[in-house]
Amino acid sequence: MLRLVTGMRKNKVTGLKSRFSMSSRALRGTVLNQENFLRRNAQDSKFFERLQNKGFTLIELLVVLVIIGITISFALLAFGDFGGSKRIVFAAEQLENTLRLAQQQAIFESSTLGLRVDNKSYQVLKFQNASQWVTVPSKNLYKVHYFPSEMLVTLKTNFKTKAQEPSIIINPAGETNAFILSFGTNHNKTMAVLTGKENGELRFTTVPK
Repeated sequence: MLRLVTGMRKNKVTGLKSRFSMSSRALRGTVLNQENFLRRNAQDSKFFERLQNKGFTLIELLVVLVIIGITISFALLAFGDFGGSKRIVFAAEQLENTLRLAQQQAIFESSTLGLRVDNKSYQVLKFQNASQWVTVPSKNLYKVHYFPSEMLVTLKTNFKTKAQEPSIIINPAGETNAFILSFGTNHNKTMAVLTGKENGELRFTTVPK
């Protein structure tokens, strides 16, 4: 009888030790899981902080999107197989996109820009030192863009400028002088029209045959 009681006590002690060991392991596992959870949250917080610190403004995103669109469009214009009329309209749309990008750039830099246009090409210039118009060849926006050889461009504006100076001026608020740009060929004088208002609003329309 004494041996039976002693055995029962040993079994109870062993069971308690086993339960205590399991509880300890479970507790350690819970603590480790909490530590891992907190560590992951801390890493995620740092990651989101870096994202916030490295964020972009809305204007910067718009400028990037327009640049991408212009680059793709010029590639399509250079390598695509388009009919004559489509090439004219496509080139006119590219000038419109360039002008819109110049408006955003003028606002972003708080600078005065201008668009010089003739029958062969167009180029964005920058007004520096309140005295002269200059080119900025290091940036794609300010490079010379050429029209298709068969394209005919007509500009109407009340803004008088000297030779080699831009006829369309963009102030730091993105506003422009009023103008009308017509695009066509010798056979069809008006295939597309770009109209600009003094408040900076641009309107592009195509003219049906």
